[in-house]
Amino acid sequence: MSNSVPINSVVASFHIIELMAEAGGPVSITFLANAMGTNKPRIHRHLKTLALLGYVRQDQSSLYFLTSKIRYISRASHGIVELLSIARPHLIELRDKTRQTVTVGEVEADGIRNLEILRGGGAVEITSTPGSFFEFYCSAQGKVALAYDETGQLLDVARRRAELANSTCDFNKLQNELEAVKERGWAVAPGEVIPGINALAAPVFDGVGELAGTISILGSTEHVAPTPSDKLIEDIQNASRKISSELTFKEKVA
Repeated sequence: MSNSVPINSVVASFHIIELMAEAGGPVSITFLANAMGTNKPRIHRHLKTLALLGYVRQDQSSLYFLTSKIRYISRASHGIVELLSIARPHLIELRDKTRQTVTVGEVEADGIRNLEILRGGGAVEITSTPGSFFEFYCSAQGKVALAYDETGQLLDVARRRAELANSTCDFNKLQNELEAVKERGWAVAPGEVIPGINALAAPVFDGVGELAGTISILGSTEHVAPTPSDKLIEDIQNASRKISSELTFKEKVA
């Protein structure tokens, strides 16, 4: 039998996370305090710490919800492995069809994390590697995440990070672009991450219709044009549908 003594504050924080996960949506401090049999100031301290770490956020009505960062951790032993194993054969097919570099990425609290990259072997070598991080506001992958974020919280994250980076990103223009991204199902970012390089990205959905990640085609703007060819768009959207289907996503019928 272990003689270790649990750290009560850690126990309380994990209890809060579990209650929020079980609730399945935004919750109030009062709800958490009542559920845990404690006072609201104590709950508020824990939520403030979890928010600073990026695990929870507060919406405009002062309710709290879990962020994608907690989903990222929960998927680490299963979901990411599932996404990669399902996506890989379709990425290989996409790479071979397009002869361009292709990637699959996971949405994190602050941006997109590149999980895998399959190089196309073209004349232009793409320097992105597995584990690379892309900002929401200036990458095709990030724009896909912003467009399909139903909470609107990721756009606030993007705005804050752009300010910290002294970015010249025009968020009015970006918001208009995001509407187009959601309508057509793909995004581009010519020269926004690496000069002369463009990415064409599309969403991948999980079994409950939530964004599971992104796939993208990377190449020089000569081969992945700022306005991509119909063939490239068709290829990446076909791959996106196949991966989403195997993750048991069913498209809504109008």
